[in-house]
Amino acid sequence: MFCGIDLGRSGCRLAVVDDRPLVVSSEGGASLIDAVDSEGAHSEVVTAALQAILTARDQLPAERRHPAGSLVCGVAGAGAEPELAAELATRLQAELPGTTVQVTSDLVITHAGALGGRSGSVANVGTGAEVIALSPGGELRQFGNWGPWLGDDGSGAWLGREALRRVLASREADYDLGPLVGAATERYGDLDRLHQTLATSGTPARSTAAFAGDVLRLAEDGEPGALEVTRSAADALASVLQRSGPGPYAITGGLSGHQVYLDEIAGALGQPVTNAEGTALDGALLLAGGTTTAPHLGLLIGAATRTPPESATS
Repeated sequence: MFCGIDLGRSGCRLAVVDDRPLVVSSEGGASLIDAVDSEGAHSEVVTAALQAILTARDQLPAERRHPAGSLVCGVAGAGAEPELAAELATRLQAELPGTTVQVTSDLVITHAGALGGRSGSVANVGTGAEVIALSPGGELRQFGNWGPWLGDDGSGAWLGREALRRVLASREADYDLGPLVGAATERYGDLDRLHQTLATSGTPARSTAAFAGDVLRLAEDGEPGALEVTRSAADALASVLQRSGPGPYAITGGLSGHQVYLDEIAGALGQPVTNAEGTALDGALLLAGGTTTAPHLGLLIGAATRTPPESATS
């Protein structure tokens, strides 16, 4: 029997696999990232993470709540706080006698799931964008995740903002972008007040990202203006992917569902780009299953006294 856990602020998903797999979830989440901004509250952060896991575990049938075997838990912040990851592993292992518990960053299980345990680069593209790269030797690095002002190239916010800039420029120059202008007006209303609409939205990056789906749907229909913006966004993301390493490349996140975007990224890279093979929970199960030699294994932090790996960044 083996078990995988994907723990984040929004909730906890837990899967147990023996003769038949079973997945449960709970809404109560936690993150070790909280410890970075919580001076003196490290113990409370680990306790919150442990409680979130046990709450999800209690959704299992009674006979399956104590899995004997291997368990891998991915949690945000484990790479930045390896001592807390080791403490979480120790305390969780105490709750599950007979189970070997290892904790790692959520980035590690996301990457393992997306590329099936292979090295390469995974772009998580939604409102923002980040690329997680893992070398064959097990070095994990992040690229492009600098927020909407300095990074997030090719993200939903980037694509939506670029499309809106072109819409406004077309109005100033009195040329017609047709459906793109219509889509912007439908979503945001009076375009003469667009700057105010975005400024008062509370989260301008999220507001511009909302337009990305409209643009990509128009691009899928062959609309020239939308295709041009999509190609620019794909070029921007491809540049980050190329910096991250030679591939293979996989895309996950909200924009990965638009094939036109994947095709444009592949064209910019000159090599295939695929959707993620599996989820973060799939990645945790892969690493817990004992049948892989994935380079991710060196980034697992156990309850033993060994020094946690420094390269498991969060």
